[in-house]
Amino acid sequence: MGLAPSEAIRRAKELLDLLGTERLSVLPAVLDDVAIDVLHAACRLLVDSGLDHAASVLERASLLHAFLERATWPEPGFEERAELLAACAFMAWRTSRWSRSPVVHEWEGKFTAAARMPSPVRFRAEALLASMEELDDEALTGELDDTETLLTVCVRLRDQMETSTTSVRADAEFLYRSVEKPKRAIGVFDERDYFLGETALLAGTACRLLARREEATGWFERAEASFRLTVNAVADWSRVSYQRLALRLEERQFEELFEQLPGLIESFANLDMPEDRLKCRFLEALALMETGQLELAVEAFQSICGEARRLRNDRLIATAYANLVHVFGMLGQTEEALECSREAVSLFEAADNRLGLAKVQSGIGSLLRARGQFATAVDAYQEAQRRFSDLGMFADVATGHLVIADLLLELGQESTAIREILKALPIIDEFKMVPEGLAALALLRESVLKNRINRQALRELHGYFEELDR
Repeated sequence: MGLAPSEAIRRAKELLDLLGTERLSVLPAVLDDVAIDVLHAACRLLVDSGLDHAASVLERASLLHAFLERATWPEPGFEERAELLAACAFMAWRTSRWSRSPVVHEWEGKFTAAARMPSPVRFRAEALLASMEELDDEALTGELDDTETLLTVCVRLRDQMETSTTSVRADAEFLYRSVEKPKRAIGVFDERDYFLGETALLAGTACRLLARREEATGWFERAEASFRLTVNAVADWSRVSYQRLALRLEERQFEELFEQLPGLIESFANLDMPEDRLKCRFLEALALMETGQLELAVEAFQSICGEARRLRNDRLIATAYANLVHVFGMLGQTEEALECSREAVSLFEAADNRLGLAKVQSGIGSLLRARGQFATAVDAYQEAQRRFSDLGMFADVATGHLVIADLLLELGQESTAIREILKALPIIDEFKMVPEGLAALALLRESVLKNRINRQALRELHGYFEELDR
């Protein structure tokens, strides 16, 4: 620090005492280097206060964070602002978890927002992700000791889930194995168990998106077991429950899904986790679509879109629009589907969300199919396949093969349709995709061997895959 440490600490104590009062004059209107040194010292004081004074730490952290947000920073100075916001939010997150405070989710959100800004902690997290497999055990231990960086890594992996799913799976599994090693201390109190749960949940989510359902189930069990050992586990258990219900949707267990969703939605509402609550409503709307209740699905997705706008969550808005493309396409409502596709593409492109763009392309294929434009629908599904393949989402590629085969039959191209089915069957076997559709799968195999496609079996089979288009 530019200031002598003792002077910085003295001024920081004065600052923390005056925050929230009308007498705050320790810092200039536009922060200078000395003022920023004082703010660093103030964050240090929050850490040194310890967890035995949780209420005081959280009160001071809230006032300090608000000051950091509204202060006028010098140019250039944004990286330091983000660093201080992250440091303040991290200490409050840690304290609120340990003290079972209901504001833990608020502080997690504030930390996530800061961790997304360019800052030293984000750069450390990105460097760790880029090089962790090359680090020896001693070097990796040192990196994992920095729990603020490790939490930022988890934020980065969540953000990359829909753009680099295969990489997220590998990185999350690697981190879980690294944290799991015996006698490796991580953070304070129960933070080792928290990070075991968080990395397992990330790995399981990536496996689910990649249609590796058995692996996903195993990771969710690990996540639940680790979170069980933490002091503030209800919200984390609820997040695992959401992923389990998403699996139920993909397995077409709609009755169980409709039965369990209300309780989980209420849980997220009680925990003041509106985005997670809204994600549960997505499952409900998708299930309505999969069970043919299309008008109700439209109402549900439009309601979700409105609520996502109130939350200012562009990702959820775009996802709602992408699903409306499918529903309007199935209803044959061309203009509505195209308008939703334009809205979704604009938001997904801004976020570089490659998975979202692939799903919109698939939705356009559904629209063209409903309109009877089979040849252009084939082109749209093939483009979606290319995008899914680039993401390593081969179950969605298999879905595309079956739908394209059905379209080719409409065009009288049975031999080409057989080749599409033959491309899909090995993927279906590898991923064990349709335990519910084994009879249809057997009939389809038999008909392909006879060079005569059983179209009813084909349609029953790719009916099981419809949710993978979303």
